[in-house]
Amino acid sequence: MEELLAGRFTMEYAGAQFRLSTDSMVLADFAAFPRGAAIADLGCGCGALSLLLCAGDAQARLTGVELQPDAAACARRNAGRNGLTERFTVINGDLREHRTLLPHGAFDGVISNPPYYPAGSGRAAENEALALARSELACTLDDLCQLHESILSIAAVPSGVTRYRKGLYPLTPYDRETAAQTLNILEEYGRRCVKEYGTRLIYPGDEWYLAAERPVPESDFYEEYAQLENGVGMWRLYRDEFLGALAHSRTGRRIRRMDVVTGTLAAPLIQEMMEALHGRHPSVKVTVHPIRNNFFGGNVGVAGLVTATDIIAQCEGRLSSGTLGVPAVMLREEKDTFLDDMTIEQLGQRLGVKVEVLPTSGGDEAKALLRSGLHIARRRRP
Repeated sequence: MEELLAGRFTMEYAGAQFRLSTDSMVLADFAAFPRGAAIADLGCGCGALSLLLCAGDAQARLTGVELQPDAAACARRNAGRNGLTERFTVINGDLREHRTLLPHGAFDGVISNPPYYPAGSGRAAENEALALARSELACTLDDLCQLHESILSIAAVPSGVTRYRKGLYPLTPYDRETAAQTLNILEEYGRRCVKEYGTRLIYPGDEWYLAAERPVPESDFYEEYAQLENGVGMWRLYRDEFLGALAHSRTGRRIRRMDVVTGTLAAPLIQEMMEALHGRHPSVKVTVHPIRNNFFGGNVGVAGLVTATDIIAQCEGRLSSGTLGVPAVMLREEKDTFLDDMTIEQLGQRLGVKVEVLPTSGGDEAKALLRSGLHIARRRRP
């Protein structure tokens, strides 16, 4: 069977292999790597994730590691059929033998879309290939911990389950109880790593704490925020930086009204910060609009996947000011466009407002909201 990726590349996959789903597309768009980075794709399957990264960056270099020979061969064919053999190479091997498979220090980053389920859980797979792709049969968290000398950190985040899963294996989103159970396991692994290796190594994503309705840990939990680019610890860092900048801001600001949009996950935090802003500067009033993600559907609630289509549908006729603040994380890299290809200018025209792109960090956003003339802050790669 053949799939079209990013409007540019095509890929095939054998019937016995795990089919392409929106998980790979969302992960490829979410991942933050420097332009032209050398990236290792662990458990690359038929190469979908690597192909998507190649489509997004014409200079990126991918090395896929795949345990199953048939899937590795399929990934090589997909690289060839798209003219990417110089940029996407595939190694058939076990990632636990990475010392012999991958040159030390050769990569700028690592990406992986790993199996979802513990061995023996859920519905039985139709064949061995699918079983290896969806269940933890070949590599577990314990195996990764044994690689602590080579792995700087591990981020554990829940998969976003979209509505585009027709014909795919059904996935059940985490609820409060299952998120809490998972969080207990991840935190126990972290405590064990701190005791044995002197570092936490494993960092649960913020989404686990929000879903489990638990307080997000203090900043020392995240050590040096090694997984910040993957959103882990972003809630804590944003809050601390925002309140820090607010505490040092001068009072006596002129009257200002503004609307801002965010995802449903971050909405409670943003609302709390805007109330703190108003408490210190009563003349400044920011109205928060949580945007439900109908474009992707399912349980997708992160701000980075909000589209202009959903903003228009949920904000048209409901804004309280003539200025709309949009977090920079909602835009594609080095562009003024959302994931649905609508531009900032088009959004402003549809809503009849001036659109301001707000910085990502909490401290910078607090300063931007208090400036006499907000400027459009473009995201730049480091």
